[in-house]
Amino acid sequence: MKSDLHSALERVVSRWEVFDAAGVLLGIVAEETAGRACPSTFTVVHNPTGRPFRPPAGRRLRALGAWSSGGHPAVPVAVTALGRYLAGQTQPPTA
Repeated sequence: MKSDLHSALERVVSRWEVFDAAGVLLGIVAEETAGRACPSTFTVVHNPTGRPFRPPAGRRLRALGAWSSGGHPAVPVAVTALGRYLAGQTQPPTA
């Protein structure tokens, strides 16, 4: 039997790092797949805490500013969600 973490890592196909103009890492976009017959989705993560976590962030990390948003159909859509979050146009997910 596989652990939840192992199963989650198997679903990540690729990832992209998102930087601002000054070269500061803002977030990471991960491509995830549920299987060969299902299209990939993309999860974006913003973690200013420096503590590693697996999305979704726990309540304590969210209180420190960590955020994630999943199920996006394409990388640009996930990056747009991150930009809107950082610009204050969307609220962080609630527990």
